[in-house]
Amino acid sequence: MDELFELINPYGRFQKLIMSLIGFSSILAAMTIYSTIFITATPKMSCISRANLTYLDPCVLIDPNLNEFQLNTTIYECTLDTIHYGSTIISEYSLWCEKKLYASLTQTFYMIGTFASILIGYFSDRFGRKKTIIVINFLLTFFLTFNQITHLNQFALNVKLRYIIYSITQFLSGFLSNGLYVVTYVLLMEITIPKFKTKMTNINSYWYISGELIVLIIAYVSRDWRLINWFICVYSFIVLILLIIFLPESPRYLIQSKQIVKANDLIDQMARVNQVKNFNVYTQADFLVKFIDKTKVKKENIFKIISNDKKILLNSFLLGFVWLSLALVYYGIGLGITNFNFINPYLMYFFSSLSELLGCLLAYLSDYFKRKRTFCALTLIASVNCFLVAFIPNDESSHLTLMHSFKIFFTIVGKAFVTASSICAYVYTTAMFPTEIRGTLFLFVSSLGKIGSVVSPLINYAGELIWKPLAYILFACCSFLGCLIIGLLQDPEKLNLN
Repeated sequence: MDELFELINPYGRFQKLIMSLIGFSSILAAMTIYSTIFITATPKMSCISRANLTYLDPCVLIDPNLNEFQLNTTIYECTLDTIHYGSTIISEYSLWCEKKLYASLTQTFYMIGTFASILIGYFSDRFGRKKTIIVINFLLTFFLTFNQITHLNQFALNVKLRYIIYSITQFLSGFLSNGLYVVTYVLLMEITIPKFKTKMTNINSYWYISGELIVLIIAYVSRDWRLINWFICVYSFIVLILLIIFLPESPRYLIQSKQIVKANDLIDQMARVNQVKNFNVYTQADFLVKFIDKTKVKKENIFKIISNDKKILLNSFLLGFVWLSLALVYYGIGLGITNFNFINPYLMYFFSSLSELLGCLLAYLSDYFKRKRTFCALTLIASVNCFLVAFIPNDESSHLTLMHSFKIFFTIVGKAFVTASSICAYVYTTAMFPTEIRGTLFLFVSSLGKIGSVVSPLINYAGELIWKPLAYILFACCSFLGCLIIGLLQDPEKLNLN
């Protein structure tokens, strides 16, 4: 199949147009997860005694039955600091003090949804990439909009019910947005050849990072969690329309599923858009015959073939743990990036997003050096930076100091290297499995990895509650183990897969 793509330009106008279209869905995936940083943020509460004007611990004053503050009383007065955050689910659902854990749980529910999205991989192999993408984008738009409607004041739902609806929506958002991101990525990899996969993965990552920056702008301007979510709802609907109109099916999937006429038409269209002259797909039948002969797996035998191949099973579970370690570090740093109280949270988030751009550039190293060695080295350097963040002495000052600057630097560098390693993981994984089972196993491997993202918000919470260096020590240990396991993996460059 790669030989056929060489004839019609594997990185031409067609690929660039589809890459841009898929980029819009990558922005959506980024917004659904990174918006939770600002949606679950805790506004600072200050309470002062009216008698002697001394500051009081707000958590001592809270009503144990209602879990709410009386902001103005004759004994004390409490005010919310809205300099950084306005309305969040902390203030919406009164998740103060010990109930702040419930805010972190909403992020965990999202990550549990991403873990469950393995089912979407099977559907993409069974029914096609395009159908699966459109269905899950429609469902994502529907559930996001339903959640926002139920939070309108006209419905007057009680706080507990609204929290339950929001938590369920977070689970479904994780399930659907992760499936959307991965299946569109698989389709993207199936319209080109290995030579351009790293480049296209990086460009897709730029779109994803754009989604992070859009969230930053919306959150900074609105300071209102409901407006952030309404923006995502509208954007999701626009993406759905674009995908319905312009998204093609994967040519590799069409040939693998024996839809030869549709495959021929699509390949012919790719050649025309790429302005390849004197090309007729029907004169290249030998390429299609060779590819079809290699595609011996029927749709209904996907799981049987996987379970009977020990190498595929071993590689799947090894890659799954690598993804777990990377997801734990990537989302642990990313979702906890605004926890530093000595720097403006919006500025720190901006630095974090820029570090991902650096990570995309670092990922190009895999095109110039052995892919496996590069993958391993990037993961190891991420681990070292996390150890440095953990063991730099804590400075309790609320102002920026030299120690704070070191912590920020190594955090940002660590985020850059774990981003680069994660990009390598995407390219590495797609190269490890054949077309007929690629979608299923890609979602399986990435879903195993999501176990790390499920616990990452809780690890950040434990670091705040128990011991601040704890989170980054765990991040460092996990990425180091991931580095060791990469050494046990097969080299995809030695495999001959379509």
